[in-house]
Amino acid sequence: MTNQSIEIEEPPTLQIQLDISIIIRPLTMFFLKTWRSTVFGVYGYLNFTKSGFIEHSKKFKPEDMLTRLNEKNCIVTGANSGLGFATAEGLASRGATVYMVCRNKERGEAALSKIQSTTGNQNVHLEVCDLSSVSEIKSFASRFSSKDVPIHILVNNAGLLEHKRVTTSEGFELNFSVNVLGTYSITELMLPLVEKAAPDARVITVSSGGMYTAPLTTDLQYSDSNFNGVDQYARNKRVQFVLAFVFSCVLEELRVLGFMVTGLTGNTETVGGTSKDLSEVGNLVKMLGFITDHIVLEAAPLFGLISTNLTGLHSEGARAYRCQSIEESLGEAGIQMESAENPIVALTEKWAEMYKNKGIGFYSMHPGWAETPGVAKSLPGLSERLSGNLRTSEEGADTIIWLALQPKEKLVSGAFYFDRAEAPKHLMFSATGGSHVVIDSVVDGLRSLSALSS
Repeated sequence: MTNQSIEIEEPPTLQIQLDISIIIRPLTMFFLKTWRSTVFGVYGYLNFTKSGFIEHSKKFKPEDMLTRLNEKNCIVTGANSGLGFATAEGLASRGATVYMVCRNKERGEAALSKIQSTTGNQNVHLEVCDLSSVSEIKSFASRFSSKDVPIHILVNNAGLLEHKRVTTSEGFELNFSVNVLGTYSITELMLPLVEKAAPDARVITVSSGGMYTAPLTTDLQYSDSNFNGVDQYARNKRVQFVLAFVFSCVLEELRVLGFMVTGLTGNTETVGGTSKDLSEVGNLVKMLGFITDHIVLEAAPLFGLISTNLTGLHSEGARAYRCQSIEESLGEAGIQMESAENPIVALTEKWAEMYKNKGIGFYSMHPGWAETPGVAKSLPGLSERLSGNLRTSEEGADTIIWLALQPKEKLVSGAFYFDRAEAPKHLMFSATGGSHVVIDSVVDGLRSLSALSS
């Protein structure tokens, strides 16, 4: 018998070639964004909700809200509902002459009638202007300037959150057009009238706690890919395995914020000196569930990028993020490396610096999470999970009115306020610290887009 050697052919193996240098930076950015979102969700649940307002209001001074505003002229944008309506009503109830700037004439007239009836103040007026249109803002400014009335208080409240990409007739992305370009344009064009009210003039701009989760980028209008909900949902499924790891770290990481967890039921936690029943932990977990969606969306481009570098994986999502270098990969993934504040907060700082000798105070503020028509429409998940624990519009507008009433020497121009106190502009270790170069670049870009002279 002849001995024959039998060669057993091993099954083919999938050769995975991964260029670590391509993904390490985006991976770092992903975990940084995950950290921001997680800390923001926890911090927000404990501070931005109705329960947070009730806790903070224990330190409020009733006398701070007794100032009368007779003979003061105020402009409030987006004043037909929500925070804007509550602000206009609060100012009118204190005797101010209020100009409500609204996009929709019918809704504006209904809000105007209600405020006049409720406050008994007939010096409340409607100005119709679509703040998504620079040309309309310019027309409004020209028309209003002919009144030649000093503006003591300008409240930039108008804003929106549109999930799908919508382009205005002027070619701008809609969110950017209203929230940033519109705010910049109306403020710059109203400043001559605001300066007439110096030294007691002030500009109050409503920002959002969402600024804590992201740095400023010079790509303010964003790319089309960021608005493709179907593709993003498909990519979501690739990264859900990461979330178990992320949230397993939450309790450990909370100690950075000063939390002390002593039990899961029937015990208390200490948050900045306040005790809370840990029966609320379940609601907090629901809140973390909400920010999971946000984290997944942040991660989708990253994992599309990783997929392109795995031999044998050729999905459409992967090819969409094929990259040749780290910088290109960041750009294609929608990750910008510039670091600074939310545009509104950055603009407020810049205005405070530019006009510090003009007798005008510039302040930005965060209203907390309020139950407004805008929130219900744009963030239904937040509304559902925090049902019963969202602030009222009046509670959200409280700090706006407080800023309008305080002596200027009590306030810090350029500062960011929350619940009647100066607040930090960045969460701990969030890497959203400011860069004056980026801020200047953004302001120059806004000036160019709005065609306003410097």
